[in-house]
Amino acid sequence: MPRKILLSEATNTKSYGGRYLENVLFAGVPSSGWICFSIAEVAAGFASPPIVWDQDQIGYMLTGKMIFESKGEEIEVSPGEIFHIRKGEEVTFFAQQRARYIFVKWN
Repeated sequence: MPRKILLSEATNTKSYGGRYLENVLFAGVPSSGWICFSIAEVAAGFASPPIVWDQDQIGYMLTGKMIFESKGEEIEVSPGEIFHIRKGEEVTFFAQQRARYIFVKWN
């Protein structure tokens, strides 16, 4: 039987220097690990350190603009566009404008 997951029971808020907020919903997936649905908001001008992703992630940009960089190649993501970060990739990201996006990641 499907069930609703109440935001209050599943939310984890992260803050990096007060400039990056991420509301995260986690849900266990029997036999194959976990899946996470998130809504993220990044302040204009925020630049992440290099991060090696330990899971696959697919995102959909709602507002703003971000640049993702990996191995010297950059992609710019704008509203309505979808991005994929592969497990094991080292990625940095920069918010050209205040950005909001939703994403799903899994292990």
